[in-house]
Amino acid sequence: MKLRKATLIDYGVPPDDIPTLQSHLRNLSESDKYNLLQVSIKYAPGIESQIYDSIVNSIGYRTMEKIRTVPATENDFYGYKRKVMAEYYHLAKLIGRL
Repeated sequence: MKLRKATLIDYGVPPDDIPTLQSHLRNLSESDKYNLLQVSIKYAPGIESQIYDSIVNSIGYRTMEKIRTVPATENDFYGYKRKVMAEYYHLAKLIGRL
């Protein structure tokens, strides 16, 4: 499956955990933000800061584009965002943060 079409479920995030993940991402501690940034750097090279800002500050692609350049199409941006969210989910589960 292409990255731009993959969902959180495709990445192994159970449907019941998606609301929990979204809620957790809205209220990250400093150490969680650091972990999210590391995941963003690893899985979204080149747009890691935009993905990180989008998740942490709840900024969408179009709003982000008004503030700064986003070197990806909207579909690709959201595909990378879902990938980063899924990888962060797996890390957070592993270290007991979720």
